[in-house]
Amino acid sequence: MDLFINLMDHYKNLYDNTALASLDNDILLTLNEGKFLNEGFSKTFQDNEFLFQYIVDQPKPCVDTVYRMWCMLGNDKQLEVYNVLIK
Repeated sequence: MDLFINLMDHYKNLYDNTALASLDNDILLTLNEGKFLNEGFSKTFQDNEFLFQYIVDQPKPCVDTVYRMWCMLGNDKQLEVYNVLIK
């Protein structure tokens, strides 16, 4: 949870009112190796159909859905995404 809170705080400082949508988008881009979902799917999504389906089913980001997606990543993937986004 601390990594997620740190990311949210970082994004609030950078993007203010659009912080949550920006964080949601950047997590997805990081998980999909910098590509938008309409350009294809990374191994992360191919290996985790449940995560992919969860993301597809979400109409727009809210704190609960972004945090649930974050939790589905597991510790190693969370740390990887955090390190990419916090730079």
